[in-house]
Amino acid sequence: MAGYGALSCAQAVNALANFAERHGIVQWTLGFMSGANAAQMMLGSLRTGCAEMPTAPLVTAAEKLLAARSALDWQKQR
Repeated sequence: MAGYGALSCAQAVNALANFAERHGIVQWTLGFMSGANAAQMMLGSLRTGCAEMPTAPLVTAAEKLLAARSALDWQKQR
């Protein structure tokens, strides 16, 4: 692991005194939280997809999730 996530908490607290470092740590933390939130949403969608087609392979549910996401992105661009 590299970057802010590899800092010890003591190092991070000390770095917060510096504006640029504080900004970087906040941005890293927001990115981490966004990624974790997206993963939770994805897991819920996979559970739903697999519940609808219990005998299908996982890749089918993942493809359905990707297609739904792509459709939403396409509609937003219009």
